[in-house]
Amino acid sequence: METLWNFLCRKREQNYQTCLLFLLVHTLIWVLPIGAAAFLVCIRLSLPMSDVIRYTGLVAGYPGMVVGFFGALLYLLRNQ
Repeated sequence: METLWNFLCRKREQNYQTCLLFLLVHTLIWVLPIGAAAFLVCIRLSLPMSDVIRYTGLVAGYPGMVVGFFGALLYLLRNQ
């Protein structure tokens, strides 16, 4: 997280935009790989597409919001 924050601070001048971008990027870091893995597992299991979408959303959404978004939010609150 520290590396991502330092990288974004170098690129941006305004702190508010840096915080928003940090939250977005950190959430995507957690959602995209987990969502891709869940999607591939569901496809490999030959599940119907409606189940694939539902399971991928659930498996990727919860870690993305809890660990990604709230973790980044706690990091920002602790460092500001």
